[in-house]
Amino acid sequence: MRPELIAWILTLCVACGQRAAAQTPAPHLLSGDFQHFDVDNLGNLYVLTRGHQLRKYSPRGDSVGVFNDVVKYGRLRAMDVSNPMRILLFYPDFGTILLLDRMLKPLDAIDLRRTSMLQVSAVATSYDNQCWVYDEQEARLRKIDAQGRVLLESPDLRMIMDEPPAPVYMSDQQGTVSLYDPVRGLYRFDQYGAFRQRIPVADWSDVRVSGALFEGVREGGMIRYDLKTGRTGQYAIPPEIRGVRQLVFQTGIVYILNSEGILRIVHPAETTH
Repeated sequence: MRPELIAWILTLCVACGQRAAAQTPAPHLLSGDFQHFDVDNLGNLYVLTRGHQLRKYSPRGDSVGVFNDVVKYGRLRAMDVSNPMRILLFYPDFGTILLLDRMLKPLDAIDLRRTSMLQVSAVATSYDNQCWVYDEQEARLRKIDAQGRVLLESPDLRMIMDEPPAPVYMSDQQGTVSLYDPVRGLYRFDQYGAFRQRIPVADWSDVRVSGALFEGVREGGMIRYDLKTGRTGQYAIPPEIRGVRQLVFQTGIVYILNSEGILRIVHPAETTH
């Protein structure tokens, strides 16, 4: 066989192999039928199982901790794993914040009802390892300690804006607190609870603030808003990944939950601006 023909066949085989690899879903980092999950900044995964266990896995998928009393305080609405040494779980039905250590052992339980905060809708770990809570009944953002004592609070937001937020997500990134209301958008506060701005980005799900980026899902695609430049980018979910239930964004990485487990892929290329 002529050398040039052999070279052409080899080139074709490589191209076909690359095309097949691109169409083949990435292997699951964790296999199983899970309810929910989150990822900390070290790449550890926190997975809520169908049996109501919270399990922690290393970035390689090794089990490193388990918490069995997930339903002790009712329905778990949210968890904040921004500090891997101090995991925050939020139970709105019982008005309780539960704090766990890095091995998922309980540290403290904060009963918000005992502090007369009866309608807290969102919570987060603060940059200085206290807790932020949003009291929707009084329209105030408050920072509290592990005993539930109020350290500082915002003014009544009804006095400074037409419609205060009804957030479903909260985070503290280096002293800037973000509240996301899927109807009204993203609200930003400074480390003292003073309101700074509202960004009208509505109807997003699976939202996350990561550094200078606000990321989420809208109309079946991933979307990113640069908090510094105001630039928005749209990204397509790879078509070979079926039945997406939840996405979690990290720098340059997307974690995807579907019926088979959790995948970890490189952030897809931007498709629209």
